[in-house]
Amino acid sequence: MASSLELGKLVTASFLHRYWHTLSTWIKVYLVTGCVTLVFITSIGIFGYLSKAYQGSTLELNQINLELNIYEEELDRLKENKTYLMEEMDIQISSLPDNYITAKKNLRNEYYAQISEVTTQIGEVNSKVSDLKLSMLQTGADVGPILYVADAFNTDVDTVVKWLIFILILVFDPLAVALVLATNIALSRLKDSKKKDSGVARTIIKVPVNQIEPEPEQKPEISNTEPSEQNTPPAKTYVGGSDVNG
Repeated sequence: MASSLELGKLVTASFLHRYWHTLSTWIKVYLVTGCVTLVFITSIGIFGYLSKAYQGSTLELNQINLELNIYEEELDRLKENKTYLMEEMDIQISSLPDNYITAKKNLRNEYYAQISEVTTQIGEVNSKVSDLKLSMLQTGADVGPILYVADAFNTDVDTVVKWLIFILILVFDPLAVALVLATNIALSRLKDSKKKDSGVARTIIKVPVNQIEPEPEQKPEISNTEPSEQNTPPAKTYVGGSDVNG
């Protein structure tokens, strides 16, 4: 359907350019309105397509970023727990008398077990955070330029993408119509130039009347041939008063 709308828009623009002076006013108004409406519809389609492509490219990135924030918060909490356990261990040990060596040792071992468990958890979370950051770098390769532009203009990525899509829309549809009109103009000029080249050049030479020589008069030819014998009547012979030929 999108291809049909785009083709109809271009054909309408070409038809209007070729037959603008021969069309009626109502046909012009209808076709111009239809062409502008098709430009608006195709622009909305381009906006939706590019927005979907952007969301598809950044969906995984947003998921990774969300998981990364959760793990970073978990990491901060574990570090705070470790610091709290170490401080509490020091306070508890210092509160015991110096001669309670065994009690201090048992208390220290108890806290060390808890601190060791928290340290293990911190290591696991650090490993997951590193993997997520690596995945973010690999996934963000497609939207890396947009992220750079957003940082350069000190704005968010969604605003940058929105303005880029608007710029593409303003360039795409008018440029398509302009190229169709330019093609029609080029073809019409090429056709006119071929007609001029194929025509026979005629040159009219004007000669003054006094420079035109009169043609010589032709004299009638005199025939020297003798009259043929066929036109001569045959001779008659008379013998004794009678016609021999008769």
